[in-house]
Amino acid sequence: MRSLFIALLLGTLALATTDVAWSITKGKDGEGMTSTQLNTHFGFSAAKWVNPANYPLSCVDGRNEAPSFGTTGGDFGEYLLAVETYAKYGGDTCQIALDALFNQFVESIQPRKFYWHTDEHVVHSIIHTMNLSDIDLIHPASDVDMEVLSSLLIQPEFVGCGHVANILRNPQLYTIAKVDVVQRVILSFFHHAWSSAEHRKMITLDILKGDHNETAACTVTVRANGEAEESSTGEYEYEAEVGKYPLLAPRNHNTLVASFIMHPQVIDQFRALLGPFFVAALAHETDTHVAVVPTLSQFRAQMDALGGIHTSRTLYTLARALPWYSAEVTLNGSLHLGAGVYVGIVILVLLFAWAAGYALWITYRYYMQRKAAMAGGAAPVPIETQALKGDFKQLP
Repeated sequence: MRSLFIALLLGTLALATTDVAWSITKGKDGEGMTSTQLNTHFGFSAAKWVNPANYPLSCVDGRNEAPSFGTTGGDFGEYLLAVETYAKYGGDTCQIALDALFNQFVESIQPRKFYWHTDEHVVHSIIHTMNLSDIDLIHPASDVDMEVLSSLLIQPEFVGCGHVANILRNPQLYTIAKVDVVQRVILSFFHHAWSSAEHRKMITLDILKGDHNETAACTVTVRANGEAEESSTGEYEYEAEVGKYPLLAPRNHNTLVASFIMHPQVIDQFRALLGPFFVAALAHETDTHVAVVPTLSQFRAQMDALGGIHTSRTLYTLARALPWYSAEVTLNGSLHLGAGVYVGIVILVLLFAWAAGYALWITYRYYMQRKAAMAGGAAPVPIETQALKGDFKQLP
């Protein structure tokens, strides 16, 4: 019985993984992890597969130890791209307008939280600069000078996200004409947090710990049924077929080995939320700021082009000496990882049904034995004793 159960369980696990094939290729040489070490580091075969609609985009930053999806700057970096594109089409970028847009967008994606990060070094620097004993950046104490704090949060040395700090230091490299727009978007994030407890629940400001020690950069893509169709823009369109993607931790908590990581397909899905939102915002400003409202495809093309510049600039700055890898998983079959799981569930249900039926049969035989023994005046032998001895022949 035990051997049968173990065999069925192992068979189920095998079915759950046989339709997944990982392939790792090196795109750029550098000093760091080999492809084998990268595979061990991420544990691709054991990754948790989830619907990205329910998870925020974290940063590519390798100090993150939580299984996550990655992009440069996290949700904030992607949102900043959309604002910059919106600004290029004449959108209103005053602080009041940007605050209102941020509030509306964050509310529109609930219950999914909006993610950005800083790090412990920046938090300590702010505490030291403001002569404080401690600080909660998204819910400062009443005695904190908010004007001073606001002035610090928009300076690159007090921004713990390397991507956004680099944009503030070198806006021209990111084709950003006005750095003050970036600063206002930063303040919009904190204004949202400071406005109410309800708003604070909608966002995450992660405080990453430690120093950078990444030894590779990796993009992760998923290919359904072994094929992908290339669109006119050169992007692969197979996200709708796949549905789920692997969460991976950039830094291993035990070994502290780290890698920059990006999920291009998950990034594309988030931009699919940002595009319509900002095109609609531009449409509401035709009487004041906007002369011509772009189509969604025009807005996305502009946003994607800017995104390519932002990503390449940041990764070149942070990871230019490291090897760059592309990890691709091919899913063979429409059920993907779930096929084996479904088979396993059916097998387990059948096993439990069999066990329940067997227990009922034992109980019935015991009842009949006891009834016969009481009729004959003899004390029945406990059926448990017979079962333990394997003496089922003595059962009436």
